Amino acid sequence: MLSSKDIANIILHIVIIASFIIVFFFTYGSYLEEKIVKQQMEYIVDDLIGDIKVIAPEATSLIKQNLVKPDVNMEEEDKKAAEHNSTLKRNSFIALAIVIAIGFGIVYYIHKNYDIPMSEIIFSNVVSLIAVGITYFLFSTFFIGNYRSADPNFVKKKLIESIQNK
Repeated sequence: MLSSKDIANIILHIVIIASFIIVFFFTYGSYLEEKIVKQQMEYIVDDLIGDIKVIAPEATSLIKQNLVKPDVNMEEEDKKAAEHNSTLKRNSFIALAIVIAIGFGIVYYIHKNYDIPMSEIIFSNVVSLIAVGITYFLFSTFFIGNYRSADPNFVKKKLIESIQNK
């Protein structure tokens, strides 16, 4: 059976790690995600254009001659996306604040009623947070940041199907 110290330690650990993951996502994670999406889109476009230049060089010059800069204003869509993300971030931080308040409330209650050494629990959780934080950052930077999930062949297939069906 778990002791009151173990229960307080588990609750504090969950609160600290959950807080870290949420804050990490909305800071470094969102930056990294934006960077990855741009890199993968460039990869797909470069691969697609390279194939067109090799397979149908005359199509490349024809496309260049007829290419007109699109007169599309994306400000409204950008504004909607920013508002959506802002609402999502705000709701996430509200939920996080509730979890933190409840978690710390329970840990404080256990500390006061069962005479648990908080400094020991806090120290072990801070050490754990540092280890998790370093691992999360390194894994995100060197593996997730370089993982290539975009499939140019899928895009080519869908593009051809779209052209054939119109």
